[in-house]
Amino acid sequence: MLTIFHGNDEVVVRGKARAYALSLKEVGEDTLVLESDSFDVGRLEEVLFAQTFAGFGATQTVVLCDHVFENADAKTFFDKFSEEIHAAGNHCILAEKTLTAGVLSNLKKIGAKIFDLKTEKKDTRAFNTFALGDALGMKDKKNLWILFAQAREAGLEGEEICGVLLWQLKNILLAQSTKTFTEASVSEYPYKKAKQFSKVWKENELKNSLLELAKMYHDAHRGKGDFMNRLELFVLRVK
Repeated sequence: MLTIFHGNDEVVVRGKARAYALSLKEVGEDTLVLESDSFDVGRLEEVLFAQTFAGFGATQTVVLCDHVFENADAKTFFDKFSEEIHAAGNHCILAEKTLTAGVLSNLKKIGAKIFDLKTEKKDTRAFNTFALGDALGMKDKKNLWILFAQAREAGLEGEEICGVLLWQLKNILLAQSTKTFTEASVSEYPYKKAKQFSKVWKENELKNSLLELAKMYHDAHRGKGDFMNRLELFVLRVK
């Protein structure tokens, strides 16, 4: 299944795409991330079409392609095989800049799910989302709360903030159970950071936190509870 998030604010698009990707997965299962500079057609084909060959009942995989249309080979691949990708049993999520009318028209024809996030651009670039994730990774409660408040001031929505927190915890959990970034299917730099953060997190803490954040995400989409208030309580309970 092919799902596309696109818009003029990279922070918003990436945050929503990551939160959505993680909401599809059970804790501990793999999510493959492919970026423009590390895009590998062979790897994408291997993962996306694995369930199709394995047959009904095989475990689904989520593949998040982060702004890969900046890579000419990636764009050519999706232009040619988007229909097959959408028909495959696995989830493929694209996070991209604003797409052209022609590209969107082709994607709509095959029934892809499209989230158009074009909006009056907020000054979210002034806020460093990586710092928020790092503060959680280090269990730096004081800075985590300060950065959470700054994220709200910068205009980030609960979905985007939740995506940052989920992504960091997922990387730490992967770092605990793997030896290399290639084994974890994570870029080298965030993997090295996650490896350091893994020293201050217990496995059960990570899994419980991931489950709590995932539940918040789903509850918010069902109109249950105040997403921001629940996120703030989560931040305040980190220790």
